[in-house]
Amino acid sequence: MTLARLERTKTEALRAALREGREIDALRIAKGFRALGPHKAAIQRGWDAWQTPSFARALGRDPDRLVREAVAALRELYGM
Repeated sequence: MTLARLERTKTEALRAALREGREIDALRIAKGFRALGPHKAAIQRGWDAWQTPSFARALGRDPDRLVREAVAALRELYGM
């Protein structure tokens, strides 16, 4: 088996993070994906809210809710 095959893809790492309850790690991986379809905005907003919750609050948004919505979008997108 080659070294390249031993390494996990980003998608595999994201799914493992979701399975293990490491939602923030999954968001960190997914935030840069291009093909997120209609879930892209929710995932990016959730990551931004995690990074700078004070900014989300300044915009009148609940950062915890944005993160929960982003994780729900990831679970829906990846069937978990």
